Amino acid sequence: MDDSQKTAVPSNAIDCGDGFYIEMGVEPGIGEVRYMSCSPGGAMCRYSNDLWQAQIYIEHLKGNLPQ
Repeated sequence: MDDSQKTAVPSNAIDCGDGFYIEMGVEPGIGEVRYMSCSPGGAMCRYSNDLWQAQIYIEHLKGNLPQ
């Protein structure tokens, strides 16, 4: 796998720059929307039911912590 494939953002995801992204899906069984915040290549992901929380987690992964 070359570097471009490792950092490729899925076509259905929100591109957050530098290979980070947020994917939207549906929680199995209950049908609630959930967001998956991922580092480049999907190496580390976190699920949230709130887009705002998903965006905050992306900033945390990037090292952009609030002052």
